Amino acid sequence: MPSKMPQRIEILGCEYQIQLVDDLGDDTPDLIIEGEIDVQRKQIAISSSKGVNREAVLLHETIHGILAQSGLTHQLDEKLEESIVTAIEEGLFYAGYRRVV
Repeated sequence: MPSKMPQRIEILGCEYQIQLVDDLGDDTPDLIIEGEIDVQRKQIAISSSKGVNREAVLLHETIHGILAQSGLTHQLDEKLEESIVTAIEEGLFYAGYRRVV
């Protein structure tokens, strides 16, 4: 039985709406974006494209949200933040962390 994507998630006391989207709209053709978080709007967008691991993407975007809500993103440049988030996401995901989606 396929599981459903949750409609919302709470990150450090703030509720974020989760949406599956067809196009994340990046203008960089060689960059594949599977998810993004908008901290101001409290929204997480996850690609509805076939083959996207939505569990991993939701975990990845949630970690971005944790860093943002805790104020740490202001201390990191974009490349370093992405490297940290990816390392934590992969470590947790491959260690067995799963959110039912």
